[in-house]
Amino acid sequence: MKIKNVCIFLLVCFFKLHTNALENNQLQIYLDILKDPNSSPIDIVSAQYEIGVIYSMGDKDTPKDYAQAIKWFDKAINNSYQDALFTMASQVNIGDLYRVGGNYILKDDMQALKHYTEVINNPNKDEAFVVVAKISAAEIYYFGGNNVAQDHSQALYYFNNIANPVNNESIEMAIAQYYLGVMHLNGYAVSKNITKASNYFVQAFIMFTNFINDSNTYDITLPNYYVGQMYSNGYGVVKDIAIALDYFKKVEPDELWQYQQAQIILNTQDKKSPKDF
Repeated sequence: MKIKNVCIFLLVCFFKLHTNALENNQLQIYLDILKDPNSSPIDIVSAQYEIGVIYSMGDKDTPKDYAQAIKWFDKAINNSYQDALFTMASQVNIGDLYRVGGNYILKDDMQALKHYTEVINNPNKDEAFVVVAKISAAEIYYFGGNNVAQDHSQALYYFNNIANPVNNESIEMAIAQYYLGVMHLNGYAVSKNITKASNYFVQAFIMFTNFINDSNTYDITLPNYYVGQMYSNGYGVVKDIAIALDYFKKVEPDELWQYQQAQIILNTQDKKSPKDF
């Protein structure tokens, strides 16, 4: 099942920092909901969550402020006893913010991993949120980070879990296949196996391009980052830096970590194969 079809996200697909609410000074509208004595508990937690989204993304009336975003996501977590989805959505978003840092918070991969792990271990888990948390946690383990040691074995565990063919097709499955290709190509936590690597790359590339060409895909710009990496490194495709850079340019800011990495590559533009972020 593609992410766009997982629509029990309280009737809005909000597990990533995407929203259509960033219009007409929505911040004040949600603050007014919090002041209204007639607001229901679900109105309150929904408003708290959406305020977190607004501070995460910023708009014409409200500048980005990740510290404020985390404060409001925490409020939603504390009030979301009636619906675990708000807890998991808020935790994923907090993890994403700590993963990139900036806008009044320090980058902290340990904090990001903590929140992703809480989603993974939530007894009331929703699989759509869990797979997002797993792929993000796996990438942190794959690369390592500040306060988190590189652990290819743990990354492999999550990637294998997500790429399991019994799971529904998703962008996260394609991402997992991409990393499994890299790991089998280089012998990270597995024996080198070029044939397996090639198969994973082919599967990932097909899925990525299908999502990119599907106008109904929820995270339509996200696959562009990974296709860019495939072209920049010649993973399953003929290496082509110019094509890679075109894909990196299509990654939008709301993808957060992938956008940050794409901008690092675009800002160098040294025509050499970019580092495999």
